[in-house]
Amino acid sequence: MKITLTVSGRDMIAEIKQGESLLDAVNKAGISGFDAPCGGKGSCGKCRIAISPIGPTMPIGAKPGSEPDDVERDLLSEAELGSGIRLACRVYPEGDMSITVPDSGSTAVIQTSFSGDFHQRIKDDCSPLKKTFLELAPPSIDDQRPDFKRLSDALSESGIMAAADLVMLRRLPDLLREHDYKVTVLSLSGRLCGLEGGDTVSDSRAVAVDIGTTTVVAYLVDLAGPGRGRVIDLVSALNEQKGRGGDVISRIEYCMRQPGNLDELGSRIRTQISGMVAELCSRNNISISSIGMLTIAGNSTMTHIFSGFNPLGIAFAPFIPVHSGLYSGSGTSFGLQAGEMCSCMVLPGISAYVGSDITAGIIASEMHKSDELSLLIDIGTNGEIVLGSSRGLSACSTAAGPALEGANISCGMGGVEGAVNSITVSERGEHEVFSLSVIGGGKPEGICGSGIVDALAVFLGAGVIDETGRIRTEAELTEDGISRGWIECLSESGGKPALKVSADIMITQMDIREIQMAKAAIAAGIRTLLSETGRATTDIKRVFVAGGFGAAMNKASAAAIGLFPSDLEPVVEIAGNTAGKGAILAALSARVLDEMVKVSEDVEYIELSTSLKFQQEYMNEMYFRQ
Repeated sequence: MKITLTVSGRDMIAEIKQGESLLDAVNKAGISGFDAPCGGKGSCGKCRIAISPIGPTMPIGAKPGSEPDDVERDLLSEAELGSGIRLACRVYPEGDMSITVPDSGSTAVIQTSFSGDFHQRIKDDCSPLKKTFLELAPPSIDDQRPDFKRLSDALSESGIMAAADLVMLRRLPDLLREHDYKVTVLSLSGRLCGLEGGDTVSDSRAVAVDIGTTTVVAYLVDLAGPGRGRVIDLVSALNEQKGRGGDVISRIEYCMRQPGNLDELGSRIRTQISGMVAELCSRNNISISSIGMLTIAGNSTMTHIFSGFNPLGIAFAPFIPVHSGLYSGSGTSFGLQAGEMCSCMVLPGISAYVGSDITAGIIASEMHKSDELSLLIDIGTNGEIVLGSSRGLSACSTAAGPALEGANISCGMGGVEGAVNSITVSERGEHEVFSLSVIGGGKPEGICGSGIVDALAVFLGAGVIDETGRIRTEAELTEDGISRGWIECLSESGGKPALKVSADIMITQMDIREIQMAKAAIAAGIRTLLSETGRATTDIKRVFVAGGFGAAMNKASAAAIGLFPSDLEPVVEIAGNTAGKGAILAALSARVLDEMVKVSEDVEYIELSTSLKFQQEYMNEMYFRQ
């Protein structure tokens, strides 16, 4: 059956089968950024669409689909249902129909900041991708070596290992003769990986990619010439797998649901990255053939799906990935639409739930070289934590869930345009006035993780929320002499207590519970690592907070709600996208890449799912302590 989807005034058609939902139609239409954090389970209430009323604009025989069920009636108001608003995952069409997808589901601008000078760290290093110019002796009646033998003999003199690749062999005779036997050889870690005609040594670039569960960022990097080490440009976007779930478990569950789903999700991310590479080249007026390498960092589930590996083993104990070490191949073998000679390298991870994004973060922060004890916290849809110094590193992963990225929050959204990302409060007479910072500067459409943390810190500080996370009643606040302005923040959502941040944005009691579970998991992970290694918070000299959430986080608010022990606040540093920085360094330096491999092999991984200490700390950290 055909579903007509209207997005930003533009119509598109998706064909679905009997038994498939409107969420399947949205995903088949390729609408990027559409929010479905629960992956179609009907628990988040985010996949809202508008069903067009039956009338002359509807196709003949069109049906509105299944009637609202109890799940929809619980998550949507009667007014919303009456106006045609439905949850895409709960509507199973019985025939052709038309729907409207909100604009926020079609496009998103990611808030991305980047800084870092790599010249000093890589000034004496060579990239793992090396270009070598060769002038081969032309053949003669006295020198009848085959084309590849002629090339491989010259390569051996340069210390490059050669293997006869079918694609390269097909190109070789024309390439040699068209360029008078003058060629540039591309070698990756000392192995032949490509050939270009003429001298292209100074024309060499790479793209470093951080595949996050929520967002994807690609950096264009100069590998040669006077600009070597320069980050030329970057592009970022929501991960186009988002419509199949907001966290890694929902993505794995989708892969397991039926044959072909793994291919679908893998194709989505590979197509997205190919598009980002093409955009970077177009924007900077360079040829895509000058991109010789991609370095890929991400959590283990994301790199598995990107590579076409079945992630099933990650989801269940004993949590076994297909591969966690460094691996590479041609871009085309990965399914990327890149230059013929482009290689792709997936960076090494540590375990099923501590991926190459964390190895890259360790390298970027240089905590593995420091004599001082450091802590790296990467807060995203998972919470990965590394504790250590040059004397050794220990890591763990906490099931923090995606709440700190705005998922599973009633008015929550990612760090995109329209999201409230910062809140301060000031007193004016008997009233408190919230000052909201909105990404993009427009009207607030929702609230992202950093804004939620600010809101909770503000309400906790005012005594509106107690240490258990309960929203206190008007009678309790009045009895304690809390000012009228705070009492006026009290509201309801679905008959349950809530707090107003603005006219359209509320924090519900359930939202608070979601944040409590997320912050408790991270804080308990820190406490457990300290206990396992015999260290105390006073021993920690630097705390690097990484990830998209960390980039906008107010560390005072985070300490106030107990995201990390409050005595660590003075040494907290907002480290930005350490995964992206590490991926850039791996593209620029073979030495750094070797370091990354060694670090990934040497980190001690501590499994929290069987740790009694973690369970005890988790229950303790559920409380808000002032």
